Amino acid sequence: MKQRILTSIIALSLLAAMPAWGQTQVIKRVATQKTKNTNQSKWFYQDEFHDGMARVGKTNMEVGFIDSSGKVVVPPGKWKNAGDFSEGLAWVVNDSDKLGYIDTTGSLVIPCQWKRHWHFSESFCNGLAAVMDFNDKFGYIDRSGTVVIPTQFQYAGKFENGLSLVRKNYRWGMIDKTGNIAVPIEWDELEGLSCGLAKAKKSKLWGYIDKTGAQIIHGQWKYAESFSEELAAVHNEKWGFIDKAGKVVIPYKWQEVKSFHEGFAAVKENGKWGFIDKTGAVVFPCKWKGAYWFSEGLAAVQDNNERWGCIDKKGNLVLPCKWRDGVEFGYPKKGLAIVYEFNGRKHIINKKGQIVK
Repeated sequence: MKQRILTSIIALSLLAAMPAWGQTQVIKRVATQKTKNTNQSKWFYQDEFHDGMARVGKTNMEVGFIDSSGKVVVPPGKWKNAGDFSEGLAWVVNDSDKLGYIDTTGSLVIPCQWKRHWHFSESFCNGLAAVMDFNDKFGYIDRSGTVVIPTQFQYAGKFENGLSLVRKNYRWGMIDKTGNIAVPIEWDELEGLSCGLAKAKKSKLWGYIDKTGAQIIHGQWKYAESFSEELAAVHNEKWGFIDKAGKVVIPYKWQEVKSFHEGFAAVKENGKWGFIDKTGAVVFPCKWKGAYWFSEGLAAVQDNNERWGCIDKKGNLVLPCKWRDGVEFGYPKKGLAIVYEFNGRKHIINKKGQIVK
């Protein structure tokens, strides 16, 4: 799921500090269900298409690419590992564990010269990709492979709205696409901008800053979430919500919460989940074992048998609880959702619950 099943964006400082996983393929797979689609049924797995290309493999430990017609463009096994295409390029890793980039014809257009970081995506975003040298320092290259921001960071993220998170000397900040510091690198933890503000942590307390690094809401919470739909969840013994002025608009009373999406937020009380609106009123009672946010008018809920289905904005269960994981519509595209059976089989369903793939 997007941000995938987010209660909070994973703390980036922890991400950067994780140990390497080793030299094995790290992309988790599930066997492709055999269907009448011969292009799909021949593969052990087939990922979603990006830029008209999809990763495939005849085993869990190999990766290649097919185009939208099913034609093999990059034979599985040619590269040790590979990422999804983004902006016409995909990263690949050779047998020497060096990383480069191929185009949609399968040609290597940026030589394999960078170190693979096992917890990091080197995909292009807004014309730049973060790469790591063999001194474990990150910088940025452009689509020609030219280094445009020298390797110097302990972590470097993707550019969004002209800014990217970076980590240096165990502190976090943001840079612009020229490499200039936009937000001083002085924060213990920092996340990306959302609704114009970024949550930032210093001296064990979270507050919120703007894109210049100015502190708009001073640090005062042990736990906090990013803003979503102009409200942010914050924790003071229990969870509540603040507005962008820092005013508590929904009192601290919930055991757990999710961020607001489509006007509703999932909240937990007495061990069960329900939903509130932006006034804090309970609109759907807390009766579910689990719940996520609304997406395209539907929200995932989990019954007492730990099976997932969906409710609509009237609180009606419109998709029966039968799936292993939470369901979020809009991915891989509008009107569709990826679901898994308990045996690991993957399907794509529409809003009527019909399997379309």
